[in-house]
Amino acid sequence: MTDLDPDIAAFRAADSDEARAGVLLAAPVNTLLRWRQTFERMCDVVGFGEGRRYLAALSAAMNARRERGLIATQPLESAKVDLYGVIEGHRRRAPGEAGKADRPSLPVQRPARSEPPEGGDSVRADR
Repeated sequence: MTDLDPDIAAFRAADSDEARAGVLLAAPVNTLLRWRQTFERMCDVVGFGEGRRYLAALSAAMNARRERGLIATQPLESAKVDLYGVIEGHRRRAPGEAGKADRPSLPVQRPARSEPPEGGDSVRADR
């Protein structure tokens, strides 16, 4: 398969943090976990800390031990609220985080394939 995952393509094509936040909130959880490292790298390139924190919280919640089938959601909900704040223009910045005007855009690239990196699934419990 040579097509780029549509959610990765949408994130890469996004021209603002608001659009990137929208992609992260709309993409299937399986896609975000499978391609977590790819999304994290793209967040790092543009300095999108809220996106990076959301991906970490999502992964932690999905990989945590559950109690009676329940998923611990408080950190995930907090990260989600931060993404809503980005969309609505009320973002909370971490100390020292770059301002939006200082952030580069992602280069548009088309990888040759749409498979996870070597070594299988990119979702790991050690993150």
